[in-house]
Amino acid sequence: MKLAGKVAIVTGGGRGIGRSTALALAAEGASVIVAARTISEIEEVARAVRDLGQHAVAVQADVSLEEDVANMVSRAIETFERVDILVNNAAANLPDRHVVDLTLAEWNRLLNVNLTGPFLCSRAVLPTMMKQRSGRSSTLLNRRSRWRSRPESLQSGEGGAPQLHAVARRGGQAARHRCQCYLSRSQ
Repeated sequence: MKLAGKVAIVTGGGRGIGRSTALALAAEGASVIVAARTISEIEEVARAVRDLGQHAVAVQADVSLEEDVANMVSRAIETFERVDILVNNAAANLPDRHVVDLTLAEWNRLLNVNLTGPFLCSRAVLPTMMKQRSGRSSTLLNRRSRWRSRPESLQSGEGGAPQLHAVARRGGQAARHRCQCYLSRSQ
């Protein structure tokens, strides 16, 4: 098992890509913090991780809220005493309608989850990852969606508008501390 002894946090881990990622990490030996807003979904995924023989904790969290993110990371450290992998998978989608019909609240929700969320999560775990300085690298994964273009409307691909990840700006500093920052694009 490639990830035995490693601890992963997966945001948006209750369904879809997040659920699959949590289970794949567990299949490779990682303990998993499964985080999302819907407690019933993350409890089910945590049970599935335990069924694979790994440790799992379900943590209800909204990644756009700094207090929820701090609690999520604290739970990981209290439970496992480390964090090796962060998968920033949580995402919000724009409603499927013309941009002029969007409310500012809907737009702000998209930005808060898709932009601020990965920033808050990365900022919260990087100090722990940098302190660990283990012989192997820690990893940050940020899922980014594609942008579907239609001239007359603003639509999102899975996961919302294209995301800018503040952690990329800190890539050099993270590299000095043996942390890897990956920006991925879903197909």
